[in-house]
Amino acid sequence: MENWSNGLEALRTSVFGGYKKEDVLEYIDFLLSEMEILKKEKSELEEQIKQQKGAQEEEKEEREVKGRE
Repeated sequence: MENWSNGLEALRTSVFGGYKKEDVLEYIDFLLSEMEILKKEKSELEEQIKQQKGAQEEEKEEREVKGRE
């Protein structure tokens, strides 16, 4: 498998112009894998944000209750 960190520069050209089909398909597979990883990371970060907002709301409510006492 090619090192795709260089993006399209890693694709080899074919004799008749364009890119080699196998390289393009491999690159697409690589991009799909990267996209799945990023989707998972995004989902995890959104969950962390949701939890932090919930914790902040709880702290705010606790402060308001203590302030009333």
